[in-house]
Amino acid sequence: MAEAFVLYTAIHEPVPLRLPSVPPPAAARPEDLERCIFDLRAAELAFREVIGPAYGPALRETCALAERGVSLSVSVSAAFMEMSRRWSPELVRPTRRLLRAACVEPVASDPQGGLLFAFDIERFMRNLARAREALGRLARRPVTAAEVSGFCLNHEIYHAFRQLGFAAAAAEGEDRATQGRHPCHLARWGEGPLIAYRLQWLSDELRYQLRSGGHDPGKLAHTIASLPGEVALVSFDFDSLAFGTGGAARAAGLLGALAEACIERECEPLNLSEAALRFAARAVEHAPPVTTVVSGLSTEDLGRDGWVERLLFGRMQQAYQISRLVEGRGVRRVGELLLQRTNLSLPRLAVDGEGRPPSYWRTRWWQTNPSYDDTAEQTLAVYDNFIRAASG
Repeated sequence: MAEAFVLYTAIHEPVPLRLPSVPPPAAARPEDLERCIFDLRAAELAFREVIGPAYGPALRETCALAERGVSLSVSVSAAFMEMSRRWSPELVRPTRRLLRAACVEPVASDPQGGLLFAFDIERFMRNLARAREALGRLARRPVTAAEVSGFCLNHEIYHAFRQLGFAAAAAEGEDRATQGRHPCHLARWGEGPLIAYRLQWLSDELRYQLRSGGHDPGKLAHTIASLPGEVALVSFDFDSLAFGTGGAARAAGLLGALAEACIERECEPLNLSEAALRFAARAVEHAPPVTTVVSGLSTEDLGRDGWVERLLFGRMQQAYQISRLVEGRGVRRVGELLLQRTNLSLPRLAVDGEGRPPSYWRTRWWQTNPSYDDTAEQTLAVYDNFIRAASG
């Protein structure tokens, strides 16, 4: 049976693209370029009208949960902190309080929730190192665990984690990552960090219960405690807690009851690094996958029907490369923001309203009920506009 239960959440909001696309003016300054590429006004409205009012209570309830002794592993992206300071400064204090709670482990993440590792692994490492330092200052403690962009893992990401000195990391628990072993078994390769694999189906069930206002922690805990292996890593997206039916208090109550039910079944709630340290001696020696394993949309999983996403991935590559050839930190910043993983999913989000991030909820584009094809066309046009403007 599983001996430890790790509960993980990521707090991140993408910067929304401006749709329909708006060509930047000739000789655009970096700030003009940013305003033409991203819908900053919609992001501001979303933080002031939607995210701030919902995240405030959710952060306070999560803080109270941690202060009652429930172990949590939490990543907070630099993008979220930047937008909060800019448009919802009332979120900064409870976020800091959460990260400093004794039972909370801060987990380093990609600053933009992006795919930079696929284009520039050295810059990815520098950005992740800076993000770890910033998170450590917020939390007032060292940061020894990592999770990037939807539990991404491949060979080079694992090497990056090892060179950066992380002790543990969270990764997606797909078969091609574990090669048939149950995801509750830890893995490591050589002297690299210990990898805990996310339980996808249980994470999806927890997300559903948080969203729907369900309250069946006993059944979830029984399933977790019955799993083979050492560590059951279950994630929930913070939006499910903040926007779920019944409010944040009910959702936090479900998480607390789940932790208590796991304890009753002798499955101890721990944070990511604690679990890795306790069971390091039993970790399986296992090389990380060559292809990228990621939660949600990944171009390597799309097959023939993913031609739009592959076009977008190619535009991401072009946009990033041209931004590296241009002098000016402002243009390079826009180039990195264009690698947000959410951008790859925008055509699909045209037909999946529930999946749209809250930072997109005030964009006018979605209010027109756009089609998949129209959204794909305009998203590609955003990248083309940037490539032309940056190189001009």
